Amino acid sequence: MQRIDAGEKAVSSLVHLSEVANIVEASMPISDSQLIMQDLIHSPSISILAAAREDYVDAVEVVEAASIGLNDAVVYVLMKANGIEELYSFDKHFDRLKDVRRVHE
Repeated sequence: MQRIDAGEKAVSSLVHLSEVANIVEASMPISDSQLIMQDLIHSPSISILAAAREDYVDAVEVVEAASIGLNDAVVYVLMKANGIEELYSFDKHFDRLKDVRRVHE
């Protein structure tokens, strides 16, 4: 987040934005979590991609091939469609996808 706050461009999906919201809202008062989510949503450094039904259809095939969760597979499909090859994540499941690089510093 420090690199993104410093202006590094990043991309997220609506799927994962919702996952972040669930985690943040469960760990702090709603007023605080709302501020964090507003910062993420309005950040000029973060582009947000929407997933279409077709992306989920493609993701189901990735789930079967790589044994990863559906939401992670959707991110992979969106990454491939947008020429993105690396992602920030602590989720080791992404290591099963050999054509993306997980950054977890």
